[in-house]
Parts: sequence; C-alpha cells; structure tokens
Amino acid sequence: IAHEVVTVLAEPAFAPLFGPDGRAEVAAAGVIEAADGRRLSVSARIDRLIVAPDAVTILDLKTDRQVPADAAAAPAHHVAQLALYRALVGRLYPALPVHAALLYTAGPRLLALDETRLDAALEALLATPHP
Repeated sequence: IAHEVVTVLAEPAFAPLFGPDGRAEVAAAGVIEAADGRRLSVSARIDRLIVAPDAVTILDLKTDRQVPADAAAAPAHHVAQLALYRALVGRLYPALPVHAALLYTAGPRLLALDETRLDAALEALLATPHP
C-alpha cells in the first residue's frame, strides 16, 4: 500500500489532483429528482474534489487489483457512483463543468470518464425503482 501511495504521489501527471485546489474526503449529500418526480437520496464521501477557476473535478481512488485497460472498461458500478457524485456537485457549481475520473492505485492508472457515459449511468439509476 505504501508503495502505491508513493508511486501515485510521485507521478507528475497526477500532481494537479493533489494540489492546493483540491480537498480530500469531501462529504456531500442531497436529493436527485427523476423526470417522473421520484427522488433519490444520495450521501457521498468524495475522495478528491478539485475546484479550479474553469472546472470542477471529482476523483475517486480505487485500490482494486484488477485495473481496467481504459475508461470504457471501468466497472459500471464505479461509473454509477461518480455519476451520482457529479449530479450532486453540479448543483454546487452550476456555472462550471464537472469532470469525473477514477484513479486506480495499483496501476497507477487515471481514467477520465466520458460525460455521455456518466449521463447514461445517472439516467439508468433514476429510471430504476428504489425502495
């Protein structure tokens, strides 16, 4: 684990994710409403929230041993998690685009998630009946 942490922090491409614009373990909660009026309560702990003047980035760290080859191969449940987080954060920063990424520490590999896939994951969650 220590080796993975050092490797991630030493990677120059990841430096903006761990810089002064970012915050760790950000709690967020809210209600997301589906088109049919159903409401989905969401409680989140965002691993890294980076707020820059031109965009917001949500980063979720994953310690899975199997690292997806690319963003298209990221597990659907990881994408769904970030789709919910993105919906919550988007309300806080309505004037900024909200990007989402997964950082698999075992790679380490950073996977920026496509907006279209995130939107589809959110739609699927909102279309599914929840108790």
